[in-house]
Amino acid sequence: MGNAIYLPRVDSTNNYAANLLAGRLAQAPTAIMTFDQRAGKGQRGNSWTTQAGKDLAISFICAPQIPIKQAPQWNMLLAVWIAEHLANTLNLDAIKVKWPNDIYFQQKKVGGILVENQFSGKQVVHSIFGLGLNVNSPGILEFNSTSLAEITQKPLDLFAFANALQGSFMKFHADFTRHPFQHWHINRYYQYLLGYQENHTFSDNKRGRFKARVLEVDEHGRLVLLAAQHGKLRYDVKELQWHF
Repeated sequence: MGNAIYLPRVDSTNNYAANLLAGRLAQAPTAIMTFDQRAGKGQRGNSWTTQAGKDLAISFICAPQIPIKQAPQWNMLLAVWIAEHLANTLNLDAIKVKWPNDIYFQQKKVGGILVENQFSGKQVVHSIFGLGLNVNSPGILEFNSTSLAEITQKPLDLFAFANALQGSFMKFHADFTRHPFQHWHINRYYQYLLGYQENHTFSDNKRGRFKARVLEVDEHGRLVLLAAQHGKLRYDVKELQWHF
């Protein structure tokens, strides 16, 4: 079912996973986890840290073996997996994915995702799926965050939570390896997509603030909006800001 490595402290579980892959010291699937991450990575250079002994940082070494053109769908499927896991195991119907890489509960951030794909030819041969979750730490008002303990109103056993998460992912990885995208449909993603088919306030460097409806995520993984003043707009990661 895969290997698991627990680290008392690490700069970044994704960096650790990348070094294992570079040295051919690990095979997929392998989980690297810590409750004390000091310099975690987010999308496009953002950082993600954990409160020591309270939160979870975990990275999974995966081997999707899929065409490069399916990489956006793979990234979305990973987001769906964690959303479904949290919704099902903690009975949290309001868990959402904020495009492209955040986990939200009632418009408050619970965690973040970072998927780093490695290519060979026209294939995605390895992925490092990094996940940071606020488990028992208090939410930080200025970052509009919350934690699973605050949501459920009870502290979680970190080891039990991490082990259950790891076991669930190993099953997911095995199923995907046998039958890639067997149960995948974009509507599974839209079920969890924050703001889907709703109007929200956004801003970008060209237009400033504007209101638009969230239409879809296209085949390239870009968010598609419909704005009354600007028509249909497509955004890559870090080109758009949400305003709640």
